[in-house]
Amino acid sequence: MKQNSKEPMVSAVITTYNRADYLRKSLHSALSQSYENLEVIVVDDASTDGTHALLTDLERQEPRLRVIRRTVNSGLPAVARNEGSRAARGEYLAFLDSDDYWLPNKLDKQVAFMEGNPVCGLCHTYCQIEEPDGRHLYIRREKDMPQSGDLYRDMLRGNFITTSSVMVRKHLFDAVGGFHESPDFQIGEDKLFFLNIMRLGPVGFLPEVLAVYRKHPNNICHSSDQVKKDMAGLFFYERFMEIPDYFRDRDDRKLVEDGYVRICSAASYRARKRGDFPVACRMARAGMRARPYSRRLLKQFILAKLCIQ
Repeated sequence: MKQNSKEPMVSAVITTYNRADYLRKSLHSALSQSYENLEVIVVDDASTDGTHALLTDLERQEPRLRVIRRTVNSGLPAVARNEGSRAARGEYLAFLDSDDYWLPNKLDKQVAFMEGNPVCGLCHTYCQIEEPDGRHLYIRREKDMPQSGDLYRDMLRGNFITTSSVMVRKHLFDAVGGFHESPDFQIGEDKLFFLNIMRLGPVGFLPEVLAVYRKHPNNICHSSDQVKKDMAGLFFYERFMEIPDYFRDRDDRKLVEDGYVRICSAASYRARKRGDFPVACRMARAGMRARPYSRRLLKQFILAKLCIQ
């Protein structure tokens, strides 16, 4: 496995912004991997808390640690992740959000899988969801995770991959141009990246928990602001469907439209339940642009409209 190579085989890429309270554990989980032939790259996206001091102290102690310090916050997760990935020297990239952490043998098992399955451009694992107090809640998609293979259409239906569980071949990351840095994809840039990789070939799945996602109030995915999450989901689908010549065929586009309609319907229902009837009407009407004859959306629209009058 090229353990004696002068160049690291795996580049762990950690991006952080004002996560000093979480970063130490994340870094420890990367630097304590049983697979030692790696470098750990941390991109500090202009943090203003104790991140700088923490990284400065660790740099003196750990030669495998490389720190990239941005002077201006990018405002986009993709920018910092791309900067760290482009600086990487490894054959494989492994992403880790600074509020998540890995189990000790994650990289060992993923490198073995990738070396044994050269047709796979990316592999990922199960991810445990953890409460702020350390309690383990559940394993994400434990009962319905798609298995290894051509998963492009599975991903079109919905993102089932946790970024902190991913390992990807560096040359494929370069081939697809990394993560989309447009503000249009501030939410969902990871899904778009996975789709781009999947267009090139199969991906692999290791049915083991090798990464942990830590919930906290600032997580976008676990935010209590449902309105913000609904709007972000709708915006992603709208921008995604506008990408020229992206879909392989009409069936691909239909899967995306189906996802958009589901979000519109659910968002309309939630808005009506909280008494926000104008928003409920707008959400239903947005879905009907894609599915003009949807009875479910028409029902949501009429119920909301009746409450306004």
